[in-house]
Amino acid sequence: MALAEKQAEIAKDNLGRKFRKDGLIMIQVVASYPTRTNEVAWEDPNLQHWLKLTIQFLSSKYGKQLKSVVVHSDEPFRHCHFSLVPSVGNDNRLDIGKVHPSIAARSTVKTKSAHTLKL
Repeated sequence: MALAEKQAEIAKDNLGRKFRKDGLIMIQVVASYPTRTNEVAWEDPNLQHWLKLTIQFLSSKYGKQLKSVVVHSDEPFRHCHFSLVPSVGNDNRLDIGKVHPSIAARSTVKTKSAHTLKL
């Protein structure tokens, strides 16, 4: 969280203004293993394989923007919390769409709609 807050202090929005205090600076992703915690041991090869594949997927998709992985066994199903912090570009823009597919899609639709209206 400290890294995300530090980036937000220097970041600019898409119009070049100071980044809003209530702006999105990071996201948390949760992935849950489909077998109950009390039914599968931590050492279970399938669980370990799932964990490895999940981390590999997020690492390949987000690269250095994946900042942490925390595995929990304190609930009915084991799960992982992933912290994603978008990098600040050379222009000091912080684009949460880099780590949030829905926001990226919304931005794409807005951009395409704006171009269509100009025609």
